[in-house]
Amino acid sequence: MVADIISILNTYGNSTVQSIRNNLASTGTNATGKTSQSLRFEVKNEGSKITIKILGKPYLAVVETGRRDTPQYTKPSIEFVASIQEWMNAKGKEGSAYAIAKSIHQHGTKLFQKGGRQDIISNVINQGLINNISKDILNKFASQLVLNIKQVYGNNNN
Repeated sequence: MVADIISILNTYGNSTVQSIRNNLASTGTNATGKTSQSLRFEVKNEGSKITIKILGKPYLAVVETGRRDTPQYTKPSIEFVASIQEWMNAKGKEGSAYAIAKSIHQHGTKLFQKGGRQDIISNVINQGLINNISKDILNKFASQLVLNIKQVYGNNNN
């Protein structure tokens, strides 16, 4: 039975990762492709608990929510400026990556200022997904229960 649950979770893991990748591409938020490429899932069997996690770059959620302001940082890090520059290059944008990074620290991204969006991750990982996974696992248990009952009692009408 554990193998069946793992199989169900692997199926959902693959489709969830692919759906998020598709959303990144279709919404134009896949500038360098690194965030999309970082997406993966893990199914773990730890004793009586089987879990699935969708993983990606640490800032994965920012593509949907935007980045809030961080005024406590007065100077952007070299890594932050470099990632802004890489994004600018991928998008064909001109200007100062340092100035953009500094503005993000002071004001947050435009996406954050507008309240974010819900068409990349939230429309994939949500209560509907949990309900579908639960339904498929429950159906598998029910099918197995029926088979077990038939094996124990057979076609005997007693």
